Amino acid sequence: MGLQDLITALKKNSEKCQSQFEPFQRTDYAELYDVTLNLDADKEIRAHKCVLMSRLEYFNMMFNHSWSETDSVNLKSVSIDYMLPIIDFLYSNNINEIRSAKYSDNYLYNIITICDQFFVIDLKTIFELIASEKISVKNCGEILEFAFTYNCEILKNCCMQFISLNFSRILEYRSLEGTDPNVLKQMNKFYRQFFSLEAYRTITPYANAISDEDLERFVSDFTVNLQGTRSPDEDYGKQKLKAKNMK
Repeated sequence: MGLQDLITALKKNSEKCQSQFEPFQRTDYAELYDVTLNLDADKEIRAHKCVLMSRLEYFNMMFNHSWSETDSVNLKSVSIDYMLPIIDFLYSNNINEIRSAKYSDNYLYNIITICDQFFVIDLKTIFELIASEKISVKNCGEILEFAFTYNCEILKNCCMQFISLNFSRILEYRSLEGTDPNVLKQMNKFYRQFFSLEAYRTITPYANAISDEDLERFVSDFTVNLQGTRSPDEDYGKQKLKAKNMK
């Protein structure tokens, strides 16, 4: 399934989930707030325990056990810029609102990381789709490595498809240089399956590949004599000697 197919399917699912009732907002029934999320820079979010518990396993486990009687949660390591969209999404489940906003690349990386940390799978999937729209020839290696690190299956698949379809330009820009060798092995496997290749066009780290300078030096004094004839044994012996000298 391609990127556009995923986006279309997501929009259709969103339309199917629309209810005749107005979506529940975090600001509704403020008089019934019973928990405070304490965030970075002394910011806080007031919310309802019942909503958080029903929507997210992280809070369900927390309030069902040792913190069942607490009215505050310490999340000082998280900025309100990232936690507020997550909490509001738990209330409204409004996919279109998330998709219509504008995000920087750095924001997307951070919010995906936080969604992964709190197991907000639905929201993580949406932000992966948004991030996949920003894949380019220059940043595909960076995004691919990020996707592998944080188990972003959709972003990973979109990135590998993009690399496979734009492989020549990506090699020209050396966009995969410095990418983790284990990631390149997975990329190589995907690439060969994508084009039904068997034993050629293998993607390898640049560190183990012959450099342009060595290749040019190797062929610098090669000449082609279209008139004369030479013994195959003679040609083989000279090439073997030359390769040995280069080592």
